[in-house]
Amino acid sequence: KPAWLTDPLMSALKLDQRSAVTISGDTTAEKKPHPLPLLTAAEAININCEHCLYIGDDPRDIEAGNAANMTTVIAKYGYISDNSNLESWMADSMIDHPTQILDLI
Repeated sequence: KPAWLTDPLMSALKLDQRSAVTISGDTTAEKKPHPLPLLTAAEAININCEHCLYIGDDPRDIEAGNAANMTTVIAKYGYISDNSNLESWMADSMIDHPTQILDLI
């Protein structure tokens, strides 16, 4: 989503107070699956990409995470069609519920 949609939503939900950085669809010159948005986020919070866990519900998320050298996780509880071939996404792992993130960190 572009920043004009993302920023008010983050603010309304008070998530902007809990996030170190927000990267919107128009923050960088490239969009996922290009790794630039993820690399920009990691740089903004001064963390090495190898120490990042990137969770997504779309093949572009996983492709971007892999290209950025991050550990990738498919969120099976996201917007995924029933006929998706999740194994073909080449993620490091899959989770069925957000609480399972704790097992990965």
